[in-house]
Amino acid sequence: MEGLFLRVTAVSLACSAVMLPVLLLSRRLCHRYAAHTCYYLWLLLALRLVLPFQLTVPEPVVTVRPPSYEVSVKLPPSSQSGAAAVPEVPVQSGAQVRPAAALESERRVPVTQILAAAWTAGMAAFLLWQGSAYVLLRRSLLRRAKAADEWENAVLRRQQRELELRRPVELRRAAGVSSPMVLGLLRPVVLLPERAVEEDALEMVLRHELVHLRRWDVAYKALLLLANAVHWFNPLVWWMVREGGRNLELCCDDEVVRGKDGQFRRRYGEVLLRTAAAGRASAAG
Repeated sequence: MEGLFLRVTAVSLACSAVMLPVLLLSRRLCHRYAAHTCYYLWLLLALRLVLPFQLTVPEPVVTVRPPSYEVSVKLPPSSQSGAAAVPEVPVQSGAQVRPAAALESERRVPVTQILAAAWTAGMAAFLLWQGSAYVLLRRSLLRRAKAADEWENAVLRRQQRELELRRPVELRRAAGVSSPMVLGLLRPVVLLPERAVEEDALEMVLRHELVHLRRWDVAYKALLLLANAVHWFNPLVWWMVREGGRNLELCCDDEVVRGKDGQFRRRYGEVLLRTAAAGRASAAG
């Protein structure tokens, strides 16, 4: 575990040299091409962060090494040169005498071993916290969710056909949801707020969530979360995860409006602003 911790630390430092300049410029690079570039850059960095293995070149078949001139000499304990004589101390009957080497090894604990234990505990706590929070949230929302109306399911199926998304998707309405969201990777469920939504706005909202599913953005977020768990001690990784989620939404919005006219783009922008405002109002309340 100590060696793995050292490799993780080395990879974290190496990736930080790439992350820092991109993160500092990410807020200024707001156009869609920069968002797509950062999307794939975060993906590559996350893969490297969760795979902290050294890429070594195979050793050659024939290697030439200089001859070794080391000589090892074993000296008996009583004939060590320069060692002071240790006086004999009477030992009471029943007392246990432990060697000095054992006492010295117990007193010395490597710092890397302590850091490796702290890293392992932090990673386990992070995964337990995130995993339990997701399971409890999913169970709570699905328990209170109701089946969507027939016309809403018809809109969902129509959007699935347009996007050529053949995965089964379930549509529900939940009381504790302020904005549309997707739960699950293998069995996805789209949750809608309980408030009424116009049909054209519902088409755009469902198209946005289905594009997330077609792009496998849930798996993308899971990868970023895993990288954050492994490198929880690096603040740049936390920043990268936050920026990765922002770039993910920008790329999804760009794909939703791709090939659409100006009226659709304006209406879609209004729906996004209204959904964001409703989410902020719900959080404030």
